[in-house]
Amino acid sequence: MTDESLDQLPYPELRDRAFHKAERRLDVKFFLDLMAHTQSMDEMADEGGSLGDASVSIIDSVKSAREAFTDEAGDLEPLFRAVFVDYLTRHPD
Repeated sequence: MTDESLDQLPYPELRDRAFHKAERRLDVKFFLDLMAHTQSMDEMADEGGSLGDASVSIIDSVKSAREAFTDEAGDLEPLFRAVFVDYLTRHPD
């Protein structure tokens, strides 16, 4: 898909596609970078200590991201949409 066609997807579908691709790629960095833009990052750091610790697993990252990124992104939706489109474009199937 092109950037333009991805941008036309509803937010929940775009988010789910990006999450699914990152999960398949075991891309913890994607989730940590994404979480850095949310209040949930503080919660995640409190649970596991330093975010630099190896103890932050892909499962923890995905779980936290799924909890933080509901169907409503509010004022941050344009930012998150751009991140998701960029990720999907940089990592085509």
